[in-house]
Amino acid sequence: MFITAGILCVYCCKSKEYIPSKPELEIASSHWPDVTVQSLKEGYRLYTVNCVRCHELYKPLEYSESDWIEIIPGMARKAHLDSKQEEKICCYILSKREAESRQASKNK
Repeated sequence: MFITAGILCVYCCKSKEYIPSKPELEIASSHWPDVTVQSLKEGYRLYTVNCVRCHELYKPLEYSESDWIEIIPGMARKAHLDSKQEEKICCYILSKREAESRQASKNK
């Protein structure tokens, strides 16, 4: 029983690697010309590691773009992140949000 639970926990708790989609990268590049796959991955990592310390992780579509632009700077200060880290989170969230929004529109 314990072995099964341990194996299940290792399988389920293993962190999933985030790989930006092509639309996310294209969107991010149109707003931030120097963005890379690695910087989007870093934005995701910063978001999932730091933000969860105080609250649940919100899906990018849960807030409007303008809401995120207002929310992220204050939360970054509370998490003691520097401006480059804040920008990476912003880039990740906003490009992910726009890609998901476009996909949702196509699915209607």
